Amino acid sequence: MTRLGFFSIAFVMLAFGMWLSGCSDDDPASGITDQQALVASTSPQDGATDVPTSSSIVMTFNTSMDTMSVMEYFHCAGGDEMWAWMDSLQDHHTGMGGHMTDMDHMMAWMRDFELPGRFDWNNEMTECVFHPDTGLFPHTDYMIYVEDNIRSHDGHMMNWTGLPYDGLMIHFRTGP
Repeated sequence: MTRLGFFSIAFVMLAFGMWLSGCSDDDPASGITDQQALVASTSPQDGATDVPTSSSIVMTFNTSMDTMSVMEYFHCAGGDEMWAWMDSLQDHHTGMGGHMTDMDHMMAWMRDFELPGRFDWNNEMTECVFHPDTGLFPHTDYMIYVEDNIRSHDGHMMNWTGLPYDGLMIHFRTGP
């Protein structure tokens, strides 16, 4: 190989490496980011007490979301049924068996008694507000469970790293 050929190949490889290192998942020109979705915050927060019965549930994400996937895999339930479902989920997660070891069956069961309501989204699709149809009952424990199938608008699945369940689980208790 000639010296010119070697330097030509080296130059092309160097230029390609510089171009590649300048690439990122973010496109500042378009304002679109290509990142794994995370739940940035919730209201009420996990462990909250004395939550007003008129409250809505707010989830804020770090990126625009596929709204249909969030609405499909969002669940909210309260009272005795929620505790029964919670016990079954714990049994499923720990492999202890229980009367409902099939996750699909458990999720179908939860859909039978979850709170009906409507969802509102901000224009950026980064904030979801769930408004229960009937409001929340006083002095009642509630659980929000968001399954691990939700994804961002660009198709990235949620990052559930470090969570004890396959999804996000938040508990709160209403006040008077």
